[in-house]
Amino acid sequence: MKHVRLASLTLSVLFLSSPAQSADFWTTFHQVKSLEDSLEVVGVICEEVAKIELEVEEFPRSRYDIVTGIAYADQNGRVIGELDVVVFNRQTGDAELVTEVKCWKNLSGARSKATSQLKRFRDTLASGRPIRMYDVKKPSVRFDVRAFRQNPEFGAMAQLGAREKGFERELDLTLDELMVLRSRVMACQEAGQCQGPQSGSLGD
Repeated sequence: MKHVRLASLTLSVLFLSSPAQSADFWTTFHQVKSLEDSLEVVGVICEEVAKIELEVEEFPRSRYDIVTGIAYADQNGRVIGELDVVVFNRQTGDAELVTEVKCWKNLSGARSKATSQLKRFRDTLASGRPIRMYDVKKPSVRFDVRAFRQNPEFGAMAQLGAREKGFERELDLTLDELMVLRSRVMACQEAGQCQGPQSGSLGD
């Protein structure tokens, strides 16, 4: 009980001592706090927020599945690249959107990097060579490359303000808010009041 009270106190102090955040920030916090993923890699929080916003604003869960982190590799297992967020139509099984998510200070550089990554995937598809596609977090979950041959939309997404730098979509939060959000969720996980990554889940 002592540890539980200490964790609760730690989390309460963290929130009370934090600068005021927008309503969008706290709405998003309550949506991502149950994540089982580790947030040690900075980009993960941005991909998960992108997934949430796409579900709410464009691709409802009743009709679409949104997956973050799909790797594609050659037949020898050599990883060629990774797709940040992919939207699948539940009825047809086809991919309808492939988007790279970047949370960089240099948005021009981020746009260039995203364009390069998307081109690599499209060139790989166009080559016709066999590839294997799988969930980065759960490699046993595979995806059929044929789902990507029905002309899905390709684009990039980043923090608030990204459209001005040529991004097709932007998140509702600024880069600073996204980084604070990551810190809040990680603190909540460490305090034992949020889901957090399951022990032994890495490499499954």
